[in-house]
Amino acid sequence: MAKTLTLSSFSTAAQTLVKGTKLLNMTISNIHSSSTPAVNVLVGGVYVIANLQLPPKASVVLFEESPLSVDTSTVTVSTDISATINVVYTID
Repeated sequence: MAKTLTLSSFSTAAQTLVKGTKLLNMTISNIHSSSTPAVNVLVGGVYVIANLQLPPKASVVLFEESPLSVDTSTVTVSTDISATINVVYTID
């Protein structure tokens, strides 16, 4: 059964997704009004997204059309600026 979860309160340290078998989608939002963070998404230590420059108040949806069949606990998200992003993701 799919469940939607949130990663928030980002520092510059990477955060790991909850364990599941499939990543159905991920929305990364820049919640800051003036900073442009560089966002990284790694799967098993390999960059899937590297240094994505996310403008203020913008969002990007990933993996919606091509879900990842992976151990989702190997997926990490990081940013170079604290408190600028929010991540909502759905796993199965």
